[in-house]
Amino acid sequence: KFGRGEGGECRRNNMGYVTKCEECEEIVMYVGESGRNGYTRGLDHIKDYRNKRADSHMWKHAVEKHNSRGDVRYSMTVKKLFKDPLTRQVNEAVRMTRCEADTVLNSKTEWHGPATVRLVPEAGCGTTVN
Repeated sequence: KFGRGEGGECRRNNMGYVTKCEECEEIVMYVGESGRNGYTRGLDHIKDYRNKRADSHMWKHAVEKHNSRGDVRYSMTVKKLFKDPLTRQVNEAVRMTRCEADTVLNSKTEWHGPATVRLVPEAGCGTTVN
């Protein structure tokens, strides 16, 4: 939906968001984050899609699933607002890992390095592990 984004959370900076294809029967989603506001970030995605940029998740999806149509309907929703960049970026990685979409449109190069891991000690306290 290429709406005008009037008011609300879409005008607040430091947010996590998702975009979804509104035409696919399955759930097709992109998980994102930005220090800028949702409205501005959404305009960037629309511009990249309309300019058929090779790195646009929306354009790639349109090419792969919608015969390269330039009028595929997408929506964007701000999921959470943040106070600092680290929390925002970690939240994005966690949301990507937990995403229950049928298809996630994020490319692996967007995953900014290794996954966030949870350390669980296998040996007792003071035991040397090789």
